[in-house]
Amino acid sequence: MPEISVIVPVYNVEKYLSNCIDSILAQTFTDFELLLIDDGSTDTGGGICDKYSELDKRIRVIHQSNQGVSSARNKGIDKSIGKYLAFIDSDDSIDKNYLEVLYNNIILTDADMSLCNIVEVYNNNVNNYKNLNNITAFTNKEAIVDLFLGNTYHRCSVVAKLIKKSIVENSKFPVGRAFTEDKAVLYKWYYSSKKIIQSDSILYYYHINNGSTCNRRYDYYMLGAVDTAKEILDFFKEKESDFPDLYYKYIHIYAYTIGIHMINILKTYNDKIIAKKLKRMLKNAINEKKALPHFSPKNDPVCYNALYPKLMKIYWIINSELSKIKKLRG
Repeated sequence: MPEISVIVPVYNVEKYLSNCIDSILAQTFTDFELLLIDDGSTDTGGGICDKYSELDKRIRVIHQSNQGVSSARNKGIDKSIGKYLAFIDSDDSIDKNYLEVLYNNIILTDADMSLCNIVEVYNNNVNNYKNLNNITAFTNKEAIVDLFLGNTYHRCSVVAKLIKKSIVENSKFPVGRAFTEDKAVLYKWYYSSKKIIQSDSILYYYHINNGSTCNRRYDYYMLGAVDTAKEILDFFKEKESDFPDLYYKYIHIYAYTIGIHMINILKTYNDKIIAKKLKRMLKNAINEKKALPHFSPKNDPVCYNALYPKLMKIYWIINSELSKIKKLRG
């Protein structure tokens, strides 16, 4: 039985898939299985997976009808037999020491989850980085606070991590959600972990291409980010004793999430019905008296950087609603 199961969802990435698989098979750590989940690819991706499985017995290929990345990852979780899980996107690649560093850091520190740094790669130009593997340990609560209030955007992804399967299988990906599905599960995994180890080594290569999420036109499916933000807000409300004031601090992030999607849905589709619903959600979010002091985006670099340059328009919308609330309260 392998120590690690590497799960790669595959959908219409024939141009990048071989580079991804080759980087996994080149690992210095060899006690792993590779699960390639073909999510109904209409290109040659499924065939590429099958050919690789004939070359290496560690590879298992699962074909399914197109159900989305969350469903594909969940299928990989269900079929995996490793003690630890690693998720890799099929258009990315990893350093040859990726699994070895993440695994050793878990074993040496008795951690439940191991993280490394990500670097964006353009035109497949991967540099040789000098990695010292300086590590930082977090408790579950420290990791969650750092995830949402620290300047650590890359930690919102499930890639560049090695996690105990027993933690992951209790909080699977939300099926049908194709945007912020990573963030929808990460905070749950963190909360279920006793210790999280972060390495400063750059071991995951995030390839920027025309199909990358950051290059896509705004679409309705991106409204899933609002659902994820609401779930996180509810989590902080439920766990308020563990995270004093974090619920009220996160309300403004939730509000700005609603705001940016309200602007995009109007700009892209002029959908006033959805925009009205979002505005109603925005009013409910900011109608929390204890949350009012936290509506200062310039004091929150993560929120500011994520929403700029649309921030000031959203800030104006929110402050207009806040003024109405304050007048009503006298």
